[in-house]
Amino acid sequence: MLVSTTGKVKRDFKQNVLTDNKDKVITVRNVSYEIRSKEITGTIETNYLTHQSEADVTPELIRGFAEFQGTIDGKQGSFTAQEDGRVQNNILKINGRIIDASEELSMLVGRYDYDGILSESVYEINFDIEF
Repeated sequence: MLVSTTGKVKRDFKQNVLTDNKDKVITVRNVSYEIRSKEITGTIETNYLTHQSEADVTPELIRGFAEFQGTIDGKQGSFTAQEDGRVQNNILKINGRIIDASEELSMLVGRYDYDGILSESVYEINFDIEF
């Protein structure tokens, strides 16, 4: 099932955990997204670890996990996904892979991606999933 929907940031907490006085910053980031469409409704809670070099030309690298809770195609449940991505020139690009699911979504498998302008806090999410 191919589904496109919009995710809107509801909360974005960011804390530097390691700052190297030379040129690196490692940050823990917790972001909550709300998703509302005909096929998918719910929330995604993400926990990221990011790496950023102080040089403006290098991307901010992102790795983390996302937990979805809600309804997909009329089925209630949750899934956990591993996410990898980057931010460069204020453009966010993330790829996610579902690694675990529960309840009525327990047979869910697939991938998704999203991208957008980081400062706008609304992203187009494209799911390629099946039960």
